[in-house]
Amino acid sequence: MKKDLWKLDIEQLQTLYRDENKELENRLLSGSSWEDVSDLRHQIGELSTVIYKKLNASHFDHPAEKSRRNE
Repeated sequence: MKKDLWKLDIEQLQTLYRDENKELENRLLSGSSWEDVSDLRHQIGELSTVIYKKLNASHFDHPAEKSRRNE
């Protein structure tokens, strides 16, 4: 799933994040155990990470590449 997430734009990722988060909330309120929603929690974590990295891409550039770009 992670590689496919990088192909999506920020709006799509945020929509998916909201949908998955709502699904998690609904399952927990319906009585699912924390362990039963483990996969969903990990998906939400991956989404959160990809969104953060896409919004802050300059923080994750490789230092060697960055110095070449400034020349």
